[in-house]
Amino acid sequence: ADPPDQIDVRAQRRGEGRYDGPGGDRTLRRAQRRQRTVPGAASACRRTQVHRLAARCPASRPYAIDSAQKVGPINARLLPHGVAVSAAAAEVLACLRRAGVHDVDASTRRCAEYSTDASLYRVIPTVVAFPRHTDELHAIIEVSRDTGVPLTARGAGTSIAGNAVGAGIVMDCSRHLRRIDPIDPDSASVVVQPGVILDDLQRAASIHGLRFGPDPSTHSRCTIGGMIGNNACGSRA
Repeated sequence: ADPPDQIDVRAQRRGEGRYDGPGGDRTLRRAQRRQRTVPGAASACRRTQVHRLAARCPASRPYAIDSAQKVGPINARLLPHGVAVSAAAAEVLACLRRAGVHDVDASTRRCAEYSTDASLYRVIPTVVAFPRHTDELHAIIEVSRDTGVPLTARGAGTSIAGNAVGAGIVMDCSRHLRRIDPIDPDSASVVVQPGVILDDLQRAASIHGLRFGPDPSTHSRCTIGGMIGNNACGSRA
């Protein structure tokens, strides 16, 4: 239990009176009982955190996108098959889906995962998109241009200068766009998609006695698109 002097200070900060021992303020004792840990309550609190916040702030209630992709305001209950997102994110999601981009995510967890890279910066995006082919990549660019929502292309997030984070749409090319076309050893060239990992390209090129010039320290996970965007080099580049 907390020492009486600490409890007294906390009680004063909460405006609940002083603690006078076993027969003291019942309000403080009730507050202490509410703070006790209940088994299994932590995960339930995490699941309903955004909904409790929505109940406190009706003016800024989030929106829910259910399994049928219907957009509408939600109240403070947990939707069994929905993800709570902001109104702005719901609008961007709707635009992306109309453009044919379906692998998109605006959940709190996903946006938090993509709010950082290897730098010290943290910028929470509105939506994270995962283009499956180049047509979807072009569609995402069109949506960004038409709506005025910023767009950040992302590879493996190994930048130490914050190049892979940004507000608006973050487009992750590393999940699906990882194809390596046949290598032409005569011209020492190859066409690859932006999500190809450098080590995968090096292994494919080594069969022909070739290698890709830049070799940053993150070669085991960095992508070709990110390397070109950041002008990556390395000790032997």
